[in-house]
Formats: sequence, structure tokens, C-alpha cells
Amino acid sequence: MPSMLQWVQLLLLTAVSLVVLTDSPPSAAGCMPRGGAGPADGAPSNITVMFLSHTSVHVNWSVNMENVEKYDVTYKPTDASFKVVIVVAGNSESVVLDQLLPDTQYQMWVQAFRAGRRFRSRQIVFRTLGE
Repeated sequence: MPSMLQWVQLLLLTAVSLVVLTDSPPSAAGCMPRGGAGPADGAPSNITVMFLSHTSVHVNWSVNMENVEKYDVTYKPTDASFKVVIVVAGNSESVVLDQLLPDTQYQMWVQAFRAGRRFRSRQIVFRTLGE
């Protein structure tokens, strides 16, 4: 089974600009992400990054709790000393990140806030498309 990086490289070589990365491990069949509501602790899961262009991506996620007040989507180029935080309303589970640098590796995570507590997802790493 090819690794995620090999799939991304193959798709880039074939000039396909729609690539989806997810934080879900492969199912027993080995090719589709698992469904489900997410981890029991309420942290965002099933994070998916869909490439829209060389400089923008659409990110969505799911949570298994109600009444989320807000989400913080944090991202940064892997080698950068700064990070960007986008605040997303609690009734939404997606955001578009734009003005990204082409062909750059990014780290990203999502935090859900509810009743004074924060629930952080696993970190996702993705690389924007080259020009």
C-alpha cells in the first residue's frame, strides 16, 4: 500500500489539484478513512484538508459533542517561528485557509472550546501545491 506522501506525489505528478488528507487511520480495507463521531474526549477528529489552489485549502473536521462555543484553527509553516489562529464559530466545522505559500509544509491543529474547557486535535501536516 503506498504511503500518503506517495499518493500526494503521484497526484501532483498527474496534475490533479484536488487532494484530500485526513487524520483518520485507514480502515481494515486499507483505503478509506474510518467513519465515526470522533474521540471520546471531544477533541476534533477526522480532519480533512482539501487543496483548492496553490495558496488555499479547505479544512473540515468533526466533533462528538454538542454546544461547542468556538473553534481555533491554528496553522504555521513547519519551519516558521510564528503561527496563525483563525477563530471559527461553534456551529461550523470547516474553514478555508488562504494566502498560504506555495509548495510549503504546514502544521495545523483544531481546538474546540466548551464550558471553559479546550479540546485539541492531533496535529496535521500538509504541503501546499507547487506553482
